[in-house]
Amino acid sequence: MIWDALSSDIKRHEERHAEIARDQARAMERAIRALPQQRGCEAMQELVSDEISSRYRGARPAAGAIRPGRGGQFSEAHVAVAEQSINGRAGAK
Repeated sequence: MIWDALSSDIKRHEERHAEIARDQARAMERAIRALPQQRGCEAMQELVSDEISSRYRGARPAAGAIRPGRGGQFSEAHVAVAEQSINGRAGAK
């Protein structure tokens, strides 16, 4: 019985991590979409990389402290995933 409760609590805890990650991804996408248009893909990719680095890199708040839309920050792992996604899209064009 105690293990069932523990398992349930762990599952709920991990699901919250996933929810936070989805919220962060949406907030990062909004920030990227709000950037001004550029003349070409390379210029836009550079602007996005600069924005991600200056705005999000190295910022790691306490677990559960992220509030997208209220100045939340992103972890190194989230920034790396976003950069890989951006670089992959740019390379595919």
